[in-house]
Amino acid sequence: MSTRSKTLLLMGLALTVTGWSQILSIGVKAGTPATNGFQSGSSPYQRRYTVGPTVEVRLPLHLSFEVDALYRREGERAAVTPDTLTSPRQCSSSSAHMRMIGRYRSF
Repeated sequence: MSTRSKTLLLMGLALTVTGWSQILSIGVKAGTPATNGFQSGSSPYQRRYTVGPTVEVRLPLHLSFEVDALYRREGERAAVTPDTLTSPRQCSSSSAHMRMIGRYRSF
């Protein structure tokens, strides 16, 4: 193996190892409930979700710090039943949360 090939191989391995230890992570968190927290008999239509950006900074000694800005949307619409002549009712709410989390990773 030539000296140039060895140098390129070592550089490639070094770059791969540094890629594993990301100091800054930026992403998006999104989700929806897997179950109905509160069962409402007259609500076949529910619109609930959470979405927002997240940033994590990894520090020395297995410590990390994470900040999330999450937007939460909740709403439901009641169906019109034949025995009532009322129009469909709709209720919705929105909220924004900012979370700051400190972590210690044991592994």
